[in-house]
Amino acid sequence: KKEGYNVFLCEDGKEALERITKDELEVDAVITDILMPNIDGLTLIQRLKKSNSEIPIIVITANTNLEVAIEALKEGAYDYITKPFKNDELKMILRNAIEKSALLKENLELKNKLKLHEPNIIFNSKVMEELYMKALISAKTNVPVLIIGESGTGKELFARLIHRESPRANEPFFAVNCAAIPENLMESEFFGFEKGAFTGASLSKPGYFELANKGTLFLDEIGDLPLSLQVKLLRVLEDKKVLRLGGKEPFDVDVRIVAATNRDLDEEVKKGNFREDLYYRLNVLKINIPPLRERKEDIISLSMYFLRKFCISNQRKIHGFTNDALKILETYSWPGNVRELQNVIERACVFETGSLIGLSSIPVEILESVKDINKKSIKSQRVDTVAFSNFNLDDYLNNIEYELITKALTEAQGNKKIAAEKLGISLWSLYRRIEKFKKADFIINDME
Repeated sequence: KKEGYNVFLCEDGKEALERITKDELEVDAVITDILMPNIDGLTLIQRLKKSNSEIPIIVITANTNLEVAIEALKEGAYDYITKPFKNDELKMILRNAIEKSALLKENLELKNKLKLHEPNIIFNSKVMEELYMKALISAKTNVPVLIIGESGTGKELFARLIHRESPRANEPFFAVNCAAIPENLMESEFFGFEKGAFTGASLSKPGYFELANKGTLFLDEIGDLPLSLQVKLLRVLEDKKVLRLGGKEPFDVDVRIVAATNRDLDEEVKKGNFREDLYYRLNVLKINIPPLRERKEDIISLSMYFLRKFCISNQRKIHGFTNDALKILETYSWPGNVRELQNVIERACVFETGSLIGLSSIPVEILESVKDINKKSIKSQRVDTVAFSNFNLDDYLNNIEYELITKALTEAQGNKKIAAEKLGISLWSLYRRIEKFKKADFIINDME
């Protein structure tokens, strides 16, 4: 205590174990004797290490019991001290133990932060599992890879995966958005230039191929490259040499190309917008990522991943989604794909006030879009089953309305506010409809 530590005393090992594991007492170190009633020191070490492997444990033992002390070290104790001992000796061991423990915690937090910022490919669908395995196989080769997919499907994540799992993993990964470079700057950006190559070139500058040398060059939106640059890109891919603007001699480059596009390059070739020879040069291995609407099995896994990620970065405590919210997420068509889903979850994480993300935290335009889809679905299902023998439209519509209200009330466990939200109507409107059915002798179980 004189050293500034908060000290918690326990009568025996059993009390110490209960306070640390059951009562969740947070401690930076444990000092324990070996011979104790109920639970001895060795058993205490074993059980504490199961619940918290990083906690440093210092063992006190007698000179005649060194074999037990060594056994304690094997079980995971940080150090031991023999009786009798000097206080300064114990202080030094304790200080070192706590410093080491703090360093381990800091390293663990840093690793978790790195994992949080490392792009991840999250999936639950068979098609994405197959694409993931295909990417891993592609990574071990040195041939170009062409990744095709709509905007927001995760093309760059696959490119980074291929680089990370390749023999070039410790070399540069250089990403270029071909659609973002002005056409008059493309050649100098891709191949670099020498000093004095053009007005304003006061210094030499390396191009993308030099910057990515020995590593991976990711050419995103390759379909937007003008034909004039496609010719020069093809030459570099075939010769593996680059000539800077204003340069006299080409030099060797060793770059693995991964290209991506959201365009149909077969069609672009037919239209004359993309060179056929360059297309075949790039299209050695192809990874075609389907849009999110075609792999709805991935939506919940992705949503939970983004929720955990944004809860950590925004210091929020949200544990999941309501069933209604999950149904909306699974039904929506996600034209912006995974990127749109990520943005929606981030927004919901910021604005949600409860422990679960509900409908109120999902953008109105998504709710309206899903409502339209459901209306069309219900319409088509109902109309297909209609038989017009002894048919009465009013009775038919009343029966549908009654079934939906009953189902909503049952799922909401009688909570009319929640039932009204499920039905997409106001609470007053629900009360009015319930009264209508009660007057008509319909049984409404509204749990009142």
